[in-house]
Amino acid sequence: ILTYGSFIIGFPGETAETVADSIRFIENSGIDFYSTKIWFLEPFSSIMTEKDKFKIRGSQYEWTHHTMNSKQACQIKDQAFLDVKNAIAIPDKLFHCQNALHLVSKGMRVETLKAFVNSFNKGIKDKIRGRSKNIRPQIAEEIRRHSIAAYKECTGYTGDDKDINRDYNKLSQPCREVVNVDFDLD
Repeated sequence: ILTYGSFIIGFPGETAETVADSIRFIENSGIDFYSTKIWFLEPFSSIMTEKDKFKIRGSQYEWTHHTMNSKQACQIKDQAFLDVKNAIAIPDKLFHCQNALHLVSKGMRVETLKAFVNSFNKGIKDKIRGRSKNIRPQIAEEIRRHSIAAYKECTGYTGDDKDINRDYNKLSQPCREVVNVDFDLD
């Protein structure tokens, strides 16, 4: 059974300490995958009835309240992504949990999915750490290798790896997203 946790960072009242509790949960709970999202300040949400109590200002992804602001939440999200070791982050730019489950339902082994996402995450972590503006060749090769394995498992393809492009359009959209990684995160 695959497990997935979704976490929002920055809801009014949340502090760096409460986020640290969530990160400890991610690390220690045994979940396979997780994602973190920054709280989105919707002007008509019920929390806005208490905007004065929480000192909520701003809108959408540019906000502040009495315990945190959106810039801090983004920094915490990036740091959690760098620090968590016992669960695999599903990157926002790659696909969502539903896509991952779709790939498994199409025949991709869980181990292949985990290896692919971990490879992709290495490139993102390099970028966050400022090590590389572009993906390093060894990471690109690792992603390519896992993409080919994903393609084969999703399609049952048994031919030569160099012939994979010929059958590329037979894949469903989530499988194409795995094979055709867009690494431009700017």
